[in-house]
Amino acid sequence: MLHLQEAGVGEYRHFIPARALAKLGADVTYWQPPDKVPSDMAQWVLENGKRYDVLHVGYASAISAVNLLAAAREYTNWRMLTDIDDDIEHVPPYNFAAREYLNGAEQRNCARLHLRISDGVTATTPPLSTVLDKFARNVRILPNCLDEASWHGLPIAPDRDDDKSVRILFSNSLGHYGDMAEVREVMDWLVGKYDGKEGRAHIKLLFAGMLPDWAIRWMQDMKCANVNRAFLLQSCNVPTYRAMLKWLRPDILCAPLARNEFNNSKSHIKAYDAAMCGAALVCTDVGAYEPVPSNCAVKLDNSFAQWQYYLEQLIEDVDHRRTLHSNLTQYALDNWTISQHIDKWVAAYEHVLAAPPVRELADIKRPA
Repeated sequence: MLHLQEAGVGEYRHFIPARALAKLGADVTYWQPPDKVPSDMAQWVLENGKRYDVLHVGYASAISAVNLLAAAREYTNWRMLTDIDDDIEHVPPYNFAAREYLNGAEQRNCARLHLRISDGVTATTPPLSTVLDKFARNVRILPNCLDEASWHGLPIAPDRDDDKSVRILFSNSLGHYGDMAEVREVMDWLVGKYDGKEGRAHIKLLFAGMLPDWAIRWMQDMKCANVNRAFLLQSCNVPTYRAMLKWLRPDILCAPLARNEFNNSKSHIKAYDAAMCGAALVCTDVGAYEPVPSNCAVKLDNSFAQWQYYLEQLIEDVDHRRTLHSNLTQYALDNWTISQHIDKWVAAYEHVLAAPPVRELADIKRPA
């Protein structure tokens, strides 16, 4: 299993299933940080490639990488399953990668080529599978799954209960700047109202991975951090991220998403974060969160009125937050642990091994 992206993508698409496959007894090789991927992959394939049956790799958007993977399959006779968790056909303009995936862009053409020549493609959700089916063959859904054990034994700050503030978490990469804009005005209003004075709740905003420019004004005090209303949690590796969330124990996890085709194909991994770190989940009611039941999360349209009303409820009602979180945790553990779904990976490998490798133009799905 060869990841081409680290952080959350590598964790959910490669490292969690790889660890689960190893527990089943599969002979699986993967490089999870801090392990180092071989610097000369071509040489590594020449020396080791023929002992493997399947390569499960993230999609590549550089022609040199696609050429190497195609040549490696020819040399080893392995089957190449290519994994993708992004709708590269509908990248929104606010995403910093948008210009790389416009019509005619080299990166998108290379990614499409990689998917076309693969023996099979694995995707995260049914909507994404539908998008990819028009130009990739043998598309199978392998959902993002929760690795419950990776959250075990993580401590909570001993003084967490002494801090009476209500902590609201946003966890996003730079690509979600446009999604965060959906709640900019309501956050401004809530910070103004819930200032901790005259018996009102005191909210603090935690931004993990990306701080939008409109929130900087709430973190101006460089000498006394406790005076600030917003805090940036720096990007870090996945184990540190989990430990950080558990330590901070946010009360509410907000997951706003703009309504577009790209987000309709995303998965609901923020629900796993909320379930395991102790937070109630509030999210936009789009395709990404369609699987989450209404008694496990507050799912909203992107109107100011809805975000204001339901966040006020959660800020002021600790019992409501706890009930939502309890329901969400039970739902996640009952439905989305990796042990419940790892058979889908096994089936995908069995299926692709039952057919000869792609070697001819006639074997691929051609452009419509």
